[in-house]
Amino acid sequence: MKINIKRIMSDLEILNTFNTTPKNGCSRYSFTIEDKRAKEYLIGEMKAAGMEVWFDGIGNLHGLLKGNGDNKKIVLSGSHIDTVANGGKYDGNLGVIGALEVARILSKNEVKIYNDYQVSIFVEEEGPHFSTNLIGSKAFCKNFSTAHSKKIKDSDGKSMYEVMKAVEYNPEDIDKISFDSNKFKAMIELHIEQGRVLDLENKSLGVV
Repeated sequence: MKINIKRIMSDLEILNTFNTTPKNGCSRYSFTIEDKRAKEYLIGEMKAAGMEVWFDGIGNLHGLLKGNGDNKKIVLSGSHIDTVANGGKYDGNLGVIGALEVARILSKNEVKIYNDYQVSIFVEEEGPHFSTNLIGSKAFCKNFSTAHSKKIKDSDGKSMYEVMKAVEYNPEDIDKISFDSNKFKAMIELHIEQGRVLDLENKSLGVV
C-alpha cells in the first residue's frame, strides 16, 4: 500500500485557498468563514473515505473508521488547520492531510483494522483569534469550559462564546464533551519541523 503524494499536495493547495491573505502567506483563524469552508472540504473527503464524521462541543472535527476488534480502542491522528497571521501552508495542515490519507488508503484497500482509527482536527491550536492557544485540545481533554469561552475575547472585543454562537456552534456544548483516556490506545501527529535540527543533521524524519 502506498500513499498518493499528488493527492496530498493537492489537498494542501486546496486548503491554502481558504485564506484571508492569499498573496501573503496563509491566514485562517478558527470560527471564520475560511475555517468553515476548509472544514466543509475536509468533511467531504472524510465521508468519501467511508468515515463517520462529527463535530464535538468546541467545534473540533472528527472522522472515524471503525475497527473489528473485540476489545478495540481508538488510534487517533490529526492536527489543526488554523494558522497564525500570514503563516505557512504546511503547519498543522500536513498532520491533518497525512492522517486523512491513511484513512483513504485503509478504506480503498478494504483493510480490516482491529482498533478504531480516528482523524481529529483541533480548533484554535495557534491561538491568534483569542490570544489563547491549544483551545480545541484542551476542551477535548476537559481542560477548557463554557465559562472559559466567555472570558477570552478577540481583537474586536467579542468573547469566544459570542463568536461561536455567531457561526452556529453552541458553546454550551463545550461542557458536554466526554473524554475517557482508557478508550484511546495511541495518538500520533505528523508535523513539519519548526526549527533547523533535522536540516542541519540532513535527516528527513524525526520522532519527538
